[in-house]
Amino acid sequence: MVVQFRSAPSPGGLFAIDLYLSIQKVVGLLPGLYKYGPRSARLGMLRGADAVTAVRRAFSFPDELIAISNANVVFVLVLRPQKLMRKYGDRGVRYAFIEAGEITQNVHLAVTSLGFGSVECAGFYDADMLEAFGLDAGTNYVVHTIVVGVPPSG
Repeated sequence: MVVQFRSAPSPGGLFAIDLYLSIQKVVGLLPGLYKYGPRSARLGMLRGADAVTAVRRAFSFPDELIAISNANVVFVLVLRPQKLMRKYGDRGVRYAFIEAGEITQNVHLAVTSLGFGSVECAGFYDADMLEAFGLDAGTNYVVHTIVVGVPPSG
């Protein structure tokens, strides 16, 4: 029997949060939209560079507030609630936010250790963000985003 571990806990080991990335400027990766595969610890490209613009447009604030256009990567946490609700009922949604918080904390710690800056952002249009990644709005919910980039000097 092979036991696989992850760096963030999940209620019942169900892992209802999927991690998607909008890569804009990362050495060794083509710009595009990716999904993280936790079993393989690899990124799989979903869409090319043109789709990155759709992610930027899905944010609901001007670029002057948080410079999405200058970000290196945007992490998008997507919940599939049916994974939790079949075991925990309506309470599963509560547990999903705890899981999302654990993942978010790990992203911030990793980003900081690499010398980058990160900011959490909940200002996005749900349907537009899901559409950018080609996800069904009936079974998926964007619960959070994390914008990562080089912090301004000073």
